[in-house]
Amino acid sequence: MKEKISVIIPVLDFKECRVPFEVIKNNKYIEEIIIVKGKQPSIQRNEATKIARGEILYFLDNDSIPDLNNFERIIKFFELHKDASVIGGPSLMSEDDKGFSFAVGTALSSFLGSAFSSARYNSKGNERLSDEKELILCNMAFKKKIFKEFGMFNTNLYPNEENELLNRIKKNDGEIWYLPNLVVYRGHRRNIFALIKQIFRYGRGRAEEFFIDKKFPLFAVISLFFDLFLCFSIINFYFLSKIILIFYLTILILFSFYKTLSKKKIFLLIYLPIIFFIIHSIYGIGFLWGLIKKIIKSKKKFTSGQIIKKTKKGKIIFLEVELISKRSLAHKS
Repeated sequence: MKEKISVIIPVLDFKECRVPFEVIKNNKYIEEIIIVKGKQPSIQRNEATKIARGEILYFLDNDSIPDLNNFERIIKFFELHKDASVIGGPSLMSEDDKGFSFAVGTALSSFLGSAFSSARYNSKGNERLSDEKELILCNMAFKKKIFKEFGMFNTNLYPNEENELLNRIKKNDGEIWYLPNLVVYRGHRRNIFALIKQIFRYGRGRAEEFFIDKKFPLFAVISLFFDLFLCFSIINFYFLSKIILIFYLTILILFSFYKTLSKKKIFLLIYLPIIFFIIHSIYGIGFLWGLIKKIIKSKKKFTSGQIIKKTKKGKIIFLEVELISKRSLAHKS
């Protein structure tokens, strides 16, 4: 076995890392675990890859709890599929998800909540060629040579930096695979305000990505039209508006009732309609804000980063990354 994995985990603070790196560090497929501290995950990940020694880069989030068999699956899949560029799998609910956070996970893993991206939150189907809709960066592995060949993550994107990179790879005939058994476990948002912030950020990120790769964001556009419809209905509540809203609410309630029965969790009947409405409406608002913000302020804030501190403890490497702005670069020149 020649190829090994460099696990890369961006954090805001080393103390907040919940990945059990002390448990997985002795896995024979792992070359090293790089935990990189900073304030912009796209830059943190890019800087970590510059020192990574493994031939495969496995990206986790600070709260990703990977299945212990993931590392073997990654190595063997790349050995079997020589043309594969990227592989990824779902982020499933953690054992800590109760009440509202359980309802959020249930909503996101359904088609009504995430459309084709629901595979990011639920193990669906068999191993298959896929695209950015089904992969999620908290559980994604790249061949290092492919990652660097395509220019790494766009440092002016967060979130959606992985979506834009995957679109670049897909456009150039790179193979992107979805593996339903390559799983990590992560907790979901625990209250309405945290969920609103998350969905808003996702929508804003999709808008910023759109300006770069020009890929039509269907879900975002539908959400935006839904918001416009709601605004129109408030101003002019015509008969047709009533019919459409009643139809929409009926779907939410019926689907929520179905999920309540299948999961045997009575609280889902209360939480799910609210969560679905938040997802459907706030995503479009975030997308609109991203469009407006990009048009008004198109300048790049950050261009890159630099490693200012490196500490190694066996297989575990702790990095600290400082952001380099355009202003500081101009000052240095």
